[in-house]
Amino acid sequence: MKHLNQSTAVCTALVFTFLSSPLLKAEDWPTYLRSNDRAGVTEEQLSLPLSPQWTLSPAEKPTQAWPGPKNRVLEGKKLRRRNTFDDAFHVAVVGKKLYYGSSVDHALRCVDLETGKQQWAFFAEAAIRLAPTVYDGKVFVGSDDGYVYCLKAADGSLVWKMRPGPSDERILGRQQLISRWPVRTGVSVMPDKEHGAVAYFGAGVFPHELIYLYAVRASDAKVLWKLDNISQARAGRNDLSPQGYMLTNEDILVIPSGRTLPGVFDRKTGDFKFKGNHSWRNAAGGVVGGTQAL
Repeated sequence: MKHLNQSTAVCTALVFTFLSSPLLKAEDWPTYLRSNDRAGVTEEQLSLPLSPQWTLSPAEKPTQAWPGPKNRVLEGKKLRRRNTFDDAFHVAVVGKKLYYGSSVDHALRCVDLETGKQQWAFFAEAAIRLAPTVYDGKVFVGSDDGYVYCLKAADGSLVWKMRPGPSDERILGRQQLISRWPVRTGVSVMPDKEHGAVAYFGAGVFPHELIYLYAVRASDAKVLWKLDNISQARAGRNDLSPQGYMLTNEDILVIPSGRTLPGVFDRKTGDFKFKGNHSWRNAAGGVVGGTQAL
């Protein structure tokens, strides 16, 4: 039987509790739901009984990017929240370190897995809403400040930062100053024979103000391809709004799109493949979409 890894088994919006057994030797959990296909499983066998070793309680609960439908009813159907990518402080675990970002104080933190003590913190200029990705001794994370950051996993020092959007313009969002093109896809990193590893991310949430998708070399942020004309493809009517954890495999890149269906792109070239569009009145019984996918 496959089991969830220790880092996600008991992670809630407010409390992380590390459970361990004297016989437990954990596998890494380097990204949200462990892998780029977001399957959320590992072959690791847990040895019982488990016992709490430490608890870390962040001072504030997460502040979500969107307020939600507030029990609205449309055509007899109750609208439910579908932008749920930032409803908790999601974690990544590699070796003996746990990493998580905060939508409250804008910090990415590294915690010692054996003691629960903070090892270092790196502060962005706006909310960090999705779990970081840890790859080859580096931590990759995006922020509402419109930047993608690559940090050394050992000490949190900056390796590189990149702004996917066209400028550093800021606007007011949920009582905070954020970029007009926030990074709300997280960063997905895939090994690559030619480039070592490639990092993928998107920026922007409003289709009429342009959406940006990037593939960069993970070591130094050299741009391999970018898309900056997505919302212009149909006279400003393309509804892609990249929000939530991306899915990647050898061939494709799947971009969750807020409350609409995801967009699918060729991972190596960035070429657009398809994006479904289901209306409210079809056989599905309502608008289909959301930020959770695997």
